[in-house]
Amino acid sequence: MIKALGTDAGRRASLIVMAAGAVTPAWADRQIQPSVTVGTVYVDNLDLVPPGVPKTGDWIAELIPRLQLQEQAPNLSAVLDYSAQALWFRDHSALDAVHQDGAGNVSWAAMPNLLFVEARAAYTQQAIDLTQPSNAGNLFGVGNVANQFDAMVAPYLKRDFGTMTGLLRYQESLSDFSGAGGSADASLLENSRTDVVTAD
Repeated sequence: MIKALGTDAGRRASLIVMAAGAVTPAWADRQIQPSVTVGTVYVDNLDLVPPGVPKTGDWIAELIPRLQLQEQAPNLSAVLDYSAQALWFRDHSALDAVHQDGAGNVSWAAMPNLLFVEARAAYTQQAIDLTQPSNAGNLFGVGNVANQFDAMVAPYLKRDFGTMTGLLRYQESLSDFSGAGGSADASLLENSRTDVVTAD
């Protein structure tokens, strides 16, 4: 489940990436591609136990809706790729879950030859401790996984003066982890924020 971020930078990045259509002119080229994948998977070692230890298997039903969006306009380029993975375990319903993944980026010339904005964001799942069994595909009963939100927002001023170009850029980046509170290895994850100012 997506956890609401407590950082202003995260909200700014999400809004810029998700609201690209709001600044798209009527003559933009927009492509939308929805899809749905349905399937069943049998896992014969649900808890990823080592050799010699009795294994437990289970059947898993999987539903994955996906939406891909691409927009191209004279002053705007935007891409969004979002999917949700719903899992139902036949004999282990406590593991039923919905996992969400998404990535998007926007490049916007708010005022051509003066004010520009770049932004990107991604929401994924990642292993907490790389030395422990990994929950590949979210199909196993190990808890070595956390949600990760990465975002970057970079407004900048850029002006061409004949053969010279002036640039003043501010960039804010962050990584935010959630969903790992019940893991003994949660302390291995550390939220971060970086601010960079560039002048040229």
